[in-house]
Amino acid sequence: MIKHIASWVLILALLLPMLFSCAKTDGNEDATAAITDAVTDESDPLAERKAVSDDLPATDLEGLQWRVYSQEVHVKGYFYTDAEDGEVVNDAIYYANRTVEERFNVDLVVDYSGNDDAGQPAAIQRLVAAGDSSYSLVTCHDVLGSNLSLNGTFVNLYKINHLNFDKPWWHDMEAITVLGQVYMISSDMSVLQLSRTWSVYFNKDIMDDFTLEYPYQTVLDGTWTLDKLISLTRDVYVDVNGDSTRDDNDIYGFSILPNCYGWLDSMGIQTTMKDDTDILKVNEDQTKITSLVEKMYDWLFNTAGGRSSMQNNVTENEMFENQQLMMIYSMVADSVNSYRFVEKLNYGILPVPKYDEKQADYISTFMDYPFFVPNTQSDEQLDVTGLMIEALSAEGYKQIFPAYYEIALKVKYAQDDESVQMIEIINRTTRPSFSWCFENWQGLQQSLYTLILGKSSDYASYYAKTVKSAEARVKTLLKMFEKME
Repeated sequence: MIKHIASWVLILALLLPMLFSCAKTDGNEDATAAITDAVTDESDPLAERKAVSDDLPATDLEGLQWRVYSQEVHVKGYFYTDAEDGEVVNDAIYYANRTVEERFNVDLVVDYSGNDDAGQPAAIQRLVAAGDSSYSLVTCHDVLGSNLSLNGTFVNLYKINHLNFDKPWWHDMEAITVLGQVYMISSDMSVLQLSRTWSVYFNKDIMDDFTLEYPYQTVLDGTWTLDKLISLTRDVYVDVNGDSTRDDNDIYGFSILPNCYGWLDSMGIQTTMKDDTDILKVNEDQTKITSLVEKMYDWLFNTAGGRSSMQNNVTENEMFENQQLMMIYSMVADSVNSYRFVEKLNYGILPVPKYDEKQADYISTFMDYPFFVPNTQSDEQLDVTGLMIEALSAEGYKQIFPAYYEIALKVKYAQDDESVQMIEIINRTTRPSFSWCFENWQGLQQSLYTLILGKSSDYASYYAKTVKSAEARVKTLLKMFEKME
């Protein structure tokens, strides 16, 4: 895993021509030497990535068509593209895919289903029920796909050859493993996963106006905590129009939508958790989550700088773009899709803080449309599928993710080397949420949403009303996992 980050501006300036050349030749010695000579730190992160072997055997698949079934919006520009177009991420995806195709003499084919999120699970079930082995991979909404996995629709990834979860392109598969089973692919095969990872953005100009220090070093020191985020933002408020009313025209220290997607996970809280014997149970410890709810309530409703939009699934991106928020809880994708187009928006990115300094590491939670392996394939087909998943994940790690870093962070929206260190920390600590994926909206994972939307800090009452539903869901999960074991 990369530990030393330095001189990324120079590295990324050289990245695109290197990506162009990687599908044609391995002769990058001169470019690599130039980068190495230019850096003062002991390592070249791009070279380190390219040097990691996937340990896959030489294989000739004799022109085999290896097919993926997905919704276009969730793979195009993230996992697959038809052709080069001069855009750095698109072309990195194109060359990464071509690298795998040429290496194994295989044809990667992606068929778009035309389904919305609700229709995709039913379409997958029809394929599997018909015994259709045409597709080696499918994509699905993480919650809906996790539900399908409980019906035996997908293959346990631990039973597929060639997958090596110890490699750096895999992301904490243990977090979604139960009784030796895991079904959701969490790897660098697609940048959609990083794109949909939650983070904290900050407006540098507002921080300068309030003479506040950017928290980069705090993050690097491992002391970036919820309390520090609250202390930075709680008193940042400007009544812009002078009407003595807190409204959407004013400037605030921090804002978050009431769903708080992934927030519990990043604070180290799983509402459905595994015990020491890998058996699922409801998290009955109310102490930490009660404290968190009380802190969130006080911060968002009783301080000048805290704010909740109080709108379901409506983010505050426009307010951040208008420089009305010093800090915002937002996905990595928002810098690519929105913030980079805004003139004079001077900002940085940070991982979501830890709950406290006792928490071992940052946890960057993602909500995704992951890949699954349908169970209609023969053993021979599954061997090929494992080979392709591992190879595509490795090439994503080596080629696509550095390109995504560049488009997500370069020039006007990453005017310092520290932001690149932050995005590397975010990607290194990316983790799926077991509670989100498997509770099916029947457990305690919705607690922050329900309480914040209701402007309540009474977690005890919420727990009392919800615990029976949560326990029933856990019993269902255990029954289904044990049946498939």
